[in-house]
Amino acid sequence: MEAERDEVELGRGSPGTGLNSQRRGTILVTLIVLIVGTVAVAALLLERRVYHLESAMVKRCAAGTTYAVQRSNGQVDAMYDYVRSSMESIKNRSIRDGLHGMVAKAASDASADLNQARADCADIDILAVHGKLRERHASCLRTLALQARYLDAVAIDGLTARPRARAC
Repeated sequence: MEAERDEVELGRGSPGTGLNSQRRGTILVTLIVLIVGTVAVAALLLERRVYHLESAMVKRCAAGTTYAVQRSNGQVDAMYDYVRSSMESIKNRSIRDGLHGMVAKAASDASADLNQARADCADIDILAVHGKLRERHASCLRTLALQARYLDAVAIDGLTARPRARAC
């Protein structure tokens, strides 16, 4: 009994209660490792989820880019094909200018889908750690800008040759 009282008086705790400091340290380290591990797993799962969402947005951007470029080229090409035979046979400058004007108007009218695709793609934000998605997204934006410059040039004179389109 006397020995037990000495332990209590010396601050070692009463018999059968409490944990010694070494055991408390082990439990504390284990808890910290579990918390850090749980946070790391949660962060990884969140990053994967964000990647898949960004990937889906970039795929929609690429599909919209392809559609807008093909549609705008189709509109300009259709008008050019329509007036081409007349352009080849008509020597009157004002009539030829009128035919070029028809192609120019087709290019001007063709920009609506392209502008919508540009707006949709420009609204996408991608994390810096997703480099390949960022590259593909940037490629789509470059393709849309190139197509817009082409349509703007054709809208001026109706004569501009089409640039080689790049896929995104």
